[in-house]
Amino acid sequence: MNRAPLLCLSLSALALFILAGGTVRAAEGATSPAAGYVAPPPLVAWTFGAPNDLAGWSADGADFTELAQSGKALTGRAVGPNAALLSPPVTFAPTAHQAVEIRLRVDRDTLLTVSGVGDAAPDAKPAEAPPPAAPAKADAKPPKAPPPADAKSAEGKPPVKADEKPTVKADEKPPAKADEKAAEEAPLNSVSVGRGRRMRTFRLLPFWQGAPLRRIRFAFSKPARVEVESVQVIDLARQPEPGTERPLSDEPRFPGAKEETPEPPSPLPGPTWRFERSAEGWIAASALDDLRWSLGTLRVKPASRLDALILSPPLALRADALPWLTLRLMANVDPDEEKRVTVFWARADRPGVQSQSVTLKAGNGFRVYPVPLGDNKAWSGPLAAVGLRLPSGLTVEVDYLHLGPQPDEAEPDTPPPSAL
Repeated sequence: MNRAPLLCLSLSALALFILAGGTVRAAEGATSPAAGYVAPPPLVAWTFGAPNDLAGWSADGADFTELAQSGKALTGRAVGPNAALLSPPVTFAPTAHQAVEIRLRVDRDTLLTVSGVGDAAPDAKPAEAPPPAAPAKADAKPPKAPPPADAKSAEGKPPVKADEKPTVKADEKPPAKADEKAAEEAPLNSVSVGRGRRMRTFRLLPFWQGAPLRRIRFAFSKPARVEVESVQVIDLARQPEPGTERPLSDEPRFPGAKEETPEPPSPLPGPTWRFERSAEGWIAASALDDLRWSLGTLRVKPASRLDALILSPPLALRADALPWLTLRLMANVDPDEEKRVTVFWARADRPGVQSQSVTLKAGNGFRVYPVPLGDNKAWSGPLAAVGLRLPSGLTVEVDYLHLGPQPDEAEPDTPPPSAL
């Protein structure tokens, strides 16, 4: 039997597999980079393949134990509420457009949070504990807590008696559980990591601008065995713009959507992004999102269970002079659903981000949302970046953004034909 054809077919199949990116990284599901994503060169990077080499990383406190190098990973165990890993010193200047990518696996679900540590010495002497209180007398009764002045609790509701269970009205949603509330309000520098056998890559946005940065800290919320394969910091401002996606000429942007000629440029002062010829510096802040420039819009296809994050180019603006954001986008929102888009921003002179949410209108036409950011007390000072957090499960097209002293009323709604 002539085996030469079989050998040629096998080699051809192997070559096609390699060209298609046939590695375990190409099939990681919701945590893998989007197709066509090209990461910018890292500002700093660590791998842990050298035997017995921790690459300068250390445990931050006694709640992270058994730190070692094993195989190609940094391994250890989070055993307490303050479990954390600490990087060696870094030298790059922190900005609002930097992201931290970590590739790891854990044997138990945990919340991973990244943050920056300043110039304080990690081995500084901890503050002394206060002296213990004097023991209470045997016949002494514990003091009763004084009732609030208005006989209501801190939330403004009547206090609940000891033998009485709180009630929920028929039209009122029950209070969210602690873990559900934490998931809803998870900051951009945190991510829920599920247990698994495969290494997965996660991107976190520390927003550590405006503060001294000496080391990088990863905190783990629950006990778990941790294996870290690599860590790197990238500058999103150096990330290539998203690729171009042009639908077929007979394919509407959304079924029933009305196409219109572009509106003339706005005469209002302030920055305007129309995306007529490119993404104009806007980028996917998470590698999990599929962001494309398409026919004068930014088309965002978020992962099914994760919100999409898109970020503006670096800014040098005063928030006080630009109290309004006019946002025009299209998302096919069901009338029975409530979906929100969140505007977030970072100040150049302090770490962290602030945000304000807007409820999306039902329908599948382009809608205009005037957002009064000036009513938010946190909208002040020098702006370093503005971004949008778009709801999971939706394909969203962002057509226009404008920051200015007043809303841009020149941008009309474009309802679907059924509503005309």
